[in-house]
Order: sequence, then structure tokens, then C-alpha cells
Amino acid sequence: MRNPAPLSAWLVLALTGASFHFPLKAAAFTMGPYFARIIGPKTVDPGVGTDFTCSADCSPSCTYTWSMEGKTVQGQVATVTPSGKTKSLELECTALNPETGKSSKATKTVGVNGGLVLVRIIGPETAKAKEETDFTCSADCSPPCTYIWSLEGQTAQGPVVTLTPSGATKSLVLECTALNPDTGKSLKATKMIQVISPSTDVIQMGPYFARIIGPKMAAAGEGTDFTCSADCSPSCTYTWSMDGKTVQGEEVTVTPSGATTSLQLECTALNPATGKSAKTTETVQVKNPVALKPQSVTEPSLGEPFSLTCAGADPTATIEWLKDGYDMTIDAQMSLSADKSTVRFTSLLPSHGGFYRCAPSKGGSRIVSTGYLLSYGKLSVSVSGPDTVVVGKEHVYECNANCEIECSIYWTFRGGLPSGSYSQRQTVIRWTPDQPDTTQVFTCVVENTAARRSATYSKTVKVVEEADLLP
Repeated sequence: MRNPAPLSAWLVLALTGASFHFPLKAAAFTMGPYFARIIGPKTVDPGVGTDFTCSADCSPSCTYTWSMEGKTVQGQVATVTPSGKTKSLELECTALNPETGKSSKATKTVGVNGGLVLVRIIGPETAKAKEETDFTCSADCSPPCTYIWSLEGQTAQGPVVTLTPSGATKSLVLECTALNPDTGKSLKATKMIQVISPSTDVIQMGPYFARIIGPKMAAAGEGTDFTCSADCSPSCTYTWSMDGKTVQGEEVTVTPSGATTSLQLECTALNPATGKSAKTTETVQVKNPVALKPQSVTEPSLGEPFSLTCAGADPTATIEWLKDGYDMTIDAQMSLSADKSTVRFTSLLPSHGGFYRCAPSKGGSRIVSTGYLLSYGKLSVSVSGPDTVVVGKEHVYECNANCEIECSIYWTFRGGLPSGSYSQRQTVIRWTPDQPDTTQVFTCVVENTAARRSATYSKTVKVVEEADLLP
């Protein structure tokens, strides 16, 4: 997020769920960083991703580097997901002014609520009758959990239980409850175990309940582990499919590049004895710490200077530039800063238009930034329809967009949808109000998210009885 320069003026129009900021004027000078601080809660829950924001008064915009649990993360926002094994986390953020090289650090100690995450029973899928077989219950827990086992009405305590099936039944359902002694929170895990005779072959079953275990969000440029699991006898083999690639094994490490906002993971569990299989999928959101940002708050215009900065990149990384998916070509009107973090256009040409990304690389890890569409053209919008309407009569409102570049169009409503009969077809709304002496605000928005431009128009409509219009 770009911090506005001091003394700049802003026009802010608040809509449902969002605010659109239109910069009117900005000063250009170098300062900071001052007042570096970390913004976020004082405590977090284990196993739950929580965002923290690093901020500093800085012109031009600072780059931010986080340090936590021995790891380094780039970007203004860092998502912290504690495992539940510690009671606190130390966060450190360094704000760096790319022009002056000056920096400022901020630290924050975050408490981890007593938690309980990911209970699992570890052990074989089968147990031989009249022979001992050990099973272990495990959980990410702070402070350490106590474990209670349950099997056929009998209970036992401790992280490990030893079973000696009698052979009277062909299967057993083993249940473990992990209890956090501080919070009283508990989670259960169950495991179905096939009982076999020592002289017989392994019973064939499954796969059942195929599932992917792992976080809902992964950071670009960082490895994140996922596990595929299924109830299966004999043990299943697992095949992963992602981004057109195939990987074998129960576990896989995914390192998103940042080129997309989400990943689709697919795992196939195959029983090698029966040939039966089961598939499961999981959509993982990708958090990208590197973003391409314009240095100026003014829209790009032909013949004018313009600059793009690779914000959030590691200062020691090697940076490549891409245009429309290919290596960017430098012409006579373009130049790169010494560290290649900024590309400058002395005078914009029609040929400069396109979709730009930066790709910082360090230590074998490469992140592809969020992109910026460099385009020329204006966006404007208006809403047609009456300012005063009568209860019980149909009225028509239309969003009239003028987009010199590609744009999307949508309606938003302050305070909820209009009361009465309401229908919407593309840019046209038909409305028959049913409550007099009320007002309704219709807001139409046109935007191009890649070019980071938008325009908004709101119309406030008063609802009256027909008698109120009589002279």
C-alpha cells in the first residue's frame, strides 16, 4: 500500500466494502523512514493465519523486510501462522528508503493463545490378531496436550497406546482426544484399523476419505508442505497434479511463483492391490509480497515521464523485468535504476503500453510480482434515471460508462439492496419501490484492476407517495 506524501490532498469516496482513493496532488521529495511501526493484534491463535502490516512515513515509498522465527519475508504485509508449539513470537520489520538507503526497524512481541492444531493418529492401517501394535496420538499444542484414547467402550491415557486385538471383529475404530489443559479445548481424531489373522493375507480396502492436509494460503517464493492421506489397505500410493506437473509421494512441497493468485492442487490415492483410486482437490490462495507500483499518483500519459517500482523485493535480489510475458526490451526512452528495482520512462510512447511485471531472484527462489497494465485512456461513468420516484411504479436506472481502456462495470448499494421489486440486467436496473419517505443510493463503478484505475458515480433517489407530487 502506498503511503500518501505529506500535504497531499485526497478525495475519498466510501462504498460498500471498499474505498476508492483519487489523488489530486502530491509533492515530490525524499524523506524518512520515520516512525516505523508494526500494526496487528497483540495475540494470535495457533494454526490461523493473521496479517501484520509494517508502516513508516517515507517518501518515496519504503520497501519492507520482515524477520520472524529465523525466516525473512519481503513486503509490507506478512501473514503469521503459529504452529501452537510456542507461547510468543518476535516480529521484526525493517523499512528501507530505496532512494536514500536509510532504514528504520520496528519490533513487536505477539502472544500465541493456548491452542490445539492438527490432531492425528500415527500407526498402521492393519493390526494382527493377538499381537501387540502401537499407535501414537500427536497434536500441535501449547502447553503440551493430554491424550485420551477410546476403543469399544474402554479408555486409556497417554500419547501412545498398545492394541492387542482378540480377532473377534474384523475392524476396530480407534479414537484419540487431545485436550489442552490451559484452555480446555479438545480435538478428536479417529482411525479405522483392519484386524487380520497372522496366517491370512492383508485385507484389501479403500481408498476412503481422501483429503489434502495443509494451509489455505501459501506465500510466493516460499516452500509450503502439503500431505495427501486416505484410509487404505494395503497402504495407498499418491500422485499429485499441479500446474501441469505430476509428483509422486504422500507429501509435496509447493513453492508458488506469484504469477497467479491461487493454486489448484489435486491428489489421487491409489490402492495398488485393487487398482481402485480416489481423487481430492484443494484451492490454495497465493500471497504475493512483491508488487509492481507506479511512483507517481498521476495516470500515465503519452509524452510524459513515468516510473514503475518493484516494491517488496529483497534489496539483495537480482531483478528481471517482463512485458506481456516476455523479457522487457529497453529503448532510448527507458532506463533502469542501479539496483534495477525501478524502470523509468523519460517520455511515454504508444509502444510502451503493455502488462509489466518484475521478477526478483535470490538463492534459487524466484518471485513473479503482481502486474501493472500501462495503458492510456480515461474512465468516466454516470447514472441516468429520476431523482424522485413514486411508490408502486416502475423506474429505470442505467449505468452509462465511457471507457477508453478495457473496463468492468458493476453496481453497489449503500445500506443494502433497494426495497420493493428489483431486477438487474447488465447495466440496467428496474425498480418498483414499496416504502415511501425513504432514500436509496445507486452507485455504479467502472474499473480496470490491472491498470489500477476506476471511476464512480452515485445517485441519491427519494421515494414519495404519488399524492406528495400533486400541486
